[in-house]
Amino acid sequence: MNIAQRIKDYYESDDFKSNYLYCIYENFNEFDIIPRIEQVLNSYECEVKYGASLVLTKLQLKQVFDYIYENFEEFEDTFNGYYTGGNDIDSMSYGEQEEQLEGLFNHKTNKPYTMKYLKHIFDEEGFYISDNGCAYYDMSGEGVYINLFKSEIPLLKELGRKQALFNDTELIKTYKAFRSAKLGGIVGENAKSCLWSARVLLNFRKLENYELVRLDKTHEEENYFDVYGEEENESFKKAIINSIERFGCFRVYSEVKCKACESWELVDSIGMCIYESPLNPFENDYVIDLMHSAIKSLMKTDIHLKDCFKALNFAKLYKMS
Repeated sequence: MNIAQRIKDYYESDDFKSNYLYCIYENFNEFDIIPRIEQVLNSYECEVKYGASLVLTKLQLKQVFDYIYENFEEFEDTFNGYYTGGNDIDSMSYGEQEEQLEGLFNHKTNKPYTMKYLKHIFDEEGFYISDNGCAYYDMSGEGVYINLFKSEIPLLKELGRKQALFNDTELIKTYKAFRSAKLGGIVGENAKSCLWSARVLLNFRKLENYELVRLDKTHEEENYFDVYGEEENESFKKAIINSIERFGCFRVYSEVKCKACESWELVDSIGMCIYESPLNPFENDYVIDLMHSAIKSLMKTDIHLKDCFKALNFAKLYKMS
């Protein structure tokens, strides 16, 4: 192993990493860190770890900060590819490493290395060699960070447990609302179907809060009777025309946000929706199915979110699929 290889090997060592972690530790302060803790706790990553996004008091945030500071090593983590994920509360990149080549000594021969030899071996290892005799190695995409969810914090675990109980209460309330709505078609009015619909709705709302999915409508371009044919029953036809004039005729659709380009992508849609509130799942019984399609699409396209769905018991949604 030549000197260039030994230096690169050092860059991958715990000793090298510990220098940067020490810098983070030395500058770890409440003023900068507590706002970041507050932000990370209001995320779907927090729901994965503790079952719910959490809102803490100033005293509780201070307690979380103190716990991390006193147990610093439990939360140390590394990143590669410039991205630390959504859990970091402080980070430091390794940046560009600089090595002075002039004066490097070969202890085996007791002679200095020649500049020609050093430039050759450092170039082979991916270093950039400057005219002033320095070798540079770009590590700006790598570094260390403090991962709020690397280790479990007792206070957050307890708060998550209490929030989960509240979420169960919300599920019961939503289930009862679907039972009372007595919708037909996809949703149905039986207990099993209404429980499934309640789970879909609540989990869709969670993802909607994080701007990962959305539901929208647009005016239907085609004529109702061109699609379904002329209605022979005149009174029924008049009732349809009156409803269209009163509420409008819409196409309702669900979309997911593309992780790569941040644009919205169509997942599913249903046309000829004639409702006072076409996006209301308690009025339009097709809405739940559109929401369900969006959730399934996210599970297929976002690898990271698969863990989120698993932790949030999204698998329950598919017991009736």
